[in-house]
Amino acid sequence: MIQSKSSDPAMPLEDVTKEPLSIWVRVWEAAKQGDSSGVEDSWTDLTQTPPRIVSWYFQVFRWLKNRAKQDDEKTTDLIVLLANELQVKKDFAFMYEIIKFAVQTWPKCGKFGPLAGRALKGLYGANPWFRSVASSLNGAKLSVVFDRFDEYIKLTPGQVWRHYQFGDGIITDFDMNTRRIVIEFDDAENGNKMKKEFSFDGANSFLKYFAPDHIVARRMTDLPELQKIAEEAPQKLVRMILKGHNGTINQSDLKDFVSGTIVAAKSWNRWWEKARLEIQKDPMIEFDTTGGARATLVLRSTPRSLTDEIREVFFNSNCSTMVDALLDMLDRLSKGDEVEDELPLEMQKHIEALATKPETSLIDKLQIAFMHEDLAQIGAKGTLPEACSTAAIIAKIDDYALLADISSYDYSVRALNMLYARDGEEGHELACALLPYASPKVAQAIWRELTKDKNEECAVDAIQQLLASPIDNPDTYLWAVHCILSGSWKALADAIPASRLIIELVNLLGDWVVMADKESVNRRTREEAKKLIARVRTMLQIRGKVLDRQLDFMPIRLATLELPSEQLAQLRSAIAACPAFNNVFCVGAEKAIQKSLEMLAHDAGEAEPMPEASPVDAGEGWHWCTKQGREKMSERLAYLQNEALPKNAEEIAKARAEGDLKENAGYHAARERHGMLLDEINILSMGLSSCKIFNPEDVDTTTVSFGVRFTARNLSTDAIESYIVLGSFESDLEQHIISYETPFMTPFLGAHKGDVVTATSVDGTQSSDYRIEEIAAAI
Repeated sequence: MIQSKSSDPAMPLEDVTKEPLSIWVRVWEAAKQGDSSGVEDSWTDLTQTPPRIVSWYFQVFRWLKNRAKQDDEKTTDLIVLLANELQVKKDFAFMYEIIKFAVQTWPKCGKFGPLAGRALKGLYGANPWFRSVASSLNGAKLSVVFDRFDEYIKLTPGQVWRHYQFGDGIITDFDMNTRRIVIEFDDAENGNKMKKEFSFDGANSFLKYFAPDHIVARRMTDLPELQKIAEEAPQKLVRMILKGHNGTINQSDLKDFVSGTIVAAKSWNRWWEKARLEIQKDPMIEFDTTGGARATLVLRSTPRSLTDEIREVFFNSNCSTMVDALLDMLDRLSKGDEVEDELPLEMQKHIEALATKPETSLIDKLQIAFMHEDLAQIGAKGTLPEACSTAAIIAKIDDYALLADISSYDYSVRALNMLYARDGEEGHELACALLPYASPKVAQAIWRELTKDKNEECAVDAIQQLLASPIDNPDTYLWAVHCILSGSWKALADAIPASRLIIELVNLLGDWVVMADKESVNRRTREEAKKLIARVRTMLQIRGKVLDRQLDFMPIRLATLELPSEQLAQLRSAIAACPAFNNVFCVGAEKAIQKSLEMLAHDAGEAEPMPEASPVDAGEGWHWCTKQGREKMSERLAYLQNEALPKNAEEIAKARAEGDLKENAGYHAARERHGMLLDEINILSMGLSSCKIFNPEDVDTTTVSFGVRFTARNLSTDAIESYIVLGSFESDLEQHIISYETPFMTPFLGAHKGDVVTATSVDGTQSSDYRIEEIAAAI
């Protein structure tokens, strides 16, 4: 806080770094002293990192007017300079606030009109109703435009409001003439939607509005993204929720907000266990872990110090979490962070007390001894009883399986090395026996030591045992599969070839799908099966080097190059029949196999050089579509994610509530529809991510190619047939729109007017000759 004379206000500040703060102070002090030249000299620098507090500018301009006697022309020029810089930075939200403040202060100034228009367009231009609202305010005073815009935009379709009785809803209809809106709410009793009509005034008076970036609004309009954040970064989701709840929420209210929507109700406990650990590490969240369900979470205005973070986690956790906290502290100290001098000593005393407790397990005592040594390395000297030293504890460990409870990779390696030094070659055999049951970190430590000492044969047996029981230890199984498929374990390639593993994985995926959907299977196994399906499916699609080219479906391509023809045929059949793969995956995998076979034949000199990509070829892993086709895909995906899937979730919940799931036809029908919806969402998502927009100007009407309409005479029936050539996501047999990737269309591609082409009919029943009669642009 800047100290000033009692007659002058203190400078309002938010959290800033030292560099912009010094610029702010220079401008603030110059204005306070009536030094307009000093303000102008620093203004350009200030626009690069401007204070985001409108009252700051009000005071600076007030001093310039009263103390520097600066005319309004120069002051408004400073505002224009700031606004233009904010526009360059695309900071339209603050640009809008500055121009709104300027219009209120200098209502007759003509400089702000164009800036106001650009700020409004930047802030609200993405709203489909922007032009309608702007047109209705054409000619109004800027002050009126700002007020009405703020009111109208909040009332356009897609905006979220809360009614005290009906809950949260989304506006579906908006009429400026009658000044009325329609909001769609969830009807919890009947399990469907209900629409209610409100006047503009009624909505503003009795309903609560949530801006599009508010967590409540995003829960209704952007649920899949929030679900992704919840899984990948739970602490980030909690920060967003805290921001939307004025910075504080208790644990039970957090559960009510998240469970059943962002996180499945049955997955809450698992998610909260993970989130809780991440929250405790987050420097921006205060969390009273002793309060149970009423424990309060608070969003901090400034981040906690490293000392605060470590204190909160280290002294209130189990041994594994203490190890993670200590190693995190040591890592951050090595990078220049600091802690209070007494903290390491407090940690040392804490672990010394734990070491002598009778209930402390042998493996926890070993981890405590390692922590004691690490703390001593940074100057926190302490004393452990001789019986609690690392050597004494290692001497007591007869069963290597105890190491499975060590969470740290570093500590696992230290323990293994001490055991190897004690047990010699027998130690490697004991470690091998542990590997199939160990956590990924411990397994990695074992693996490193085994391969370093060239114990490949022992290692192969351990990995094969692990691969035989994926459900028993899925995380370590996935680690091993990833290492094999990515080629990291070259020394074991002969014993465990990736190509053979891929066939096994495809067959296992089918088993896991059955397992995941079977109600008689216990819940943990179903969850593990789902995790394996998702992760293995992703691994099979990873990009990697194949014959010196970076390509997707790398593992499948490499298997194609290695497998004999009979086994490759088995793999292709297994992929096509596997219920874990949707149509997009199957098509992509088959294309990858075909391209790999072509590359293999070409490199062996058994085929003509592969031709240059034609305009119809979108490139490896891509496909063509029109702009309109992409928009339709996007609209369909949005409908499925925002309407169809939530409605289906309600159907499942309603059917589940009826009980007796085994004989509940409604429940099974809803679950089946759920799978179909997810498949379509996956297909559309992959289609959107791999499509290229075909430029209508590139349509080649000299040949049959993408974007043309052509007529051909069927020489068998003498009938004239007309077709439009587009992409797979735009195909419509009734309208004679055929994908350029279909077996029927492929023979036509590249044909000219007058050419005769042999093609199998669309339904695949017969082959006929066709003569091309006409070719014209269709897009």
